[in-house]
Amino acid sequence: MDFRQHTALVTGASSGIGRALALALRRAGARVIATGRDQGRLEALRADEPDLVLLPADLADRASRNRLVAEVTQCAPHLSLLINNAGVQHPANHAAVTDDIAMTRHRDAAAEEITVNVEAVVDLTLALLPRLRTAPRAAVVLMSSGLALAPKKSAPVYCASKAFLHSFGKALRYQCEDDAPHVQVMEVLPPLVDTPMTAGRGRRKLRPEAVATATLAGLCGRRAEVNVGAVGLLRGVQRLSPRLADRLLRNR
Repeated sequence: MDFRQHTALVTGASSGIGRALALALRRAGARVIATGRDQGRLEALRADEPDLVLLPADLADRASRNRLVAEVTQCAPHLSLLINNAGVQHPANHAAVTDDIAMTRHRDAAAEEITVNVEAVVDLTLALLPRLRTAPRAAVVLMSSGLALAPKKSAPVYCASKAFLHSFGKALRYQCEDDAPHVQVMEVLPPLVDTPMTAGRGRRKLRPEAVATATLAGLCGRRAEVNVGAVGLLRGVQRLSPRLADRLLRNR
């Protein structure tokens, strides 16, 4: 893939994997539209790549998503890469909650996870897919997780949202193979990555730049799935013993 011929929209670009992806795509020659809800962090991207197009948006808000789609349609009529990277995680033990006030907080946090990780991804993908189909070659990238394959007990809603992306991506890929074969649908499954979302949790985290490198390689290779780092090993374990894979991830 010659990225110089492509225009990419990267969600969640203000930090972590999204930031690394926006910079990697721009340095590979793509025109990049970076979106995120933290305008200050988005502006900081310009210190590294002044040619980025910045479009602040809150993907948890339907009206904000509609504005983003309209702005992208106007400034990037030849959009060819949609990188659905934005995501939130609120670890929580729902089974330990004993009062209604605390559970209301859990419900609010779960609603945000579902809205950003599921609803916004589907909404943006369906809104922009007709435009992607007009490009000679296009791609929809879904930033999933190894937790889509085997969940951890500390984040049930987050894990379920990534499992949704796994199934959504596979089914959409089937549709594109039949009716829009020039549109690649690719799921990226990273392990634990060193981002603001994972601060204070876990060890031996992968750098966001490694995920960005694997993603660009997957686009060039027209891959359906990219298992990054230790997720490749998890895939192998799951094929041999799904129960063992579950045990390995349960308490992460």
